[in-house]
Amino acid sequence: MFGSYYFCLVQFSRFPMPKRKSGVARDAARRQQAIRKRERRGAETDEERNRRLSTMAQRGQKRREEDTEEQRNSQLSRSISFLESLCVWIH
Repeated sequence: MFGSYYFCLVQFSRFPMPKRKSGVARDAARRQQAIRKRERRGAETDEERNRRLSTMAQRGQKRREEDTEEQRNSQLSRSISFLESLCVWIH
């Protein structure tokens, strides 16, 4: 009964999870990551940039197409309710 539990304890104690960076180290790592991302973007050509933006737009369009009519009606209803409450609040 406890054999598999003991194995898990022994197995994971021999290979501990790496600790997350915290505080200043985490901030520095995020800054470096952002810098590398900007550098990659700076090096990309107009064609690559257009391809990336087109892909993003297609994903958004596909996601919107997946919304059912019921979901769209529900969203529209919520928007109308919000606008009506806003009008009441203004007057």
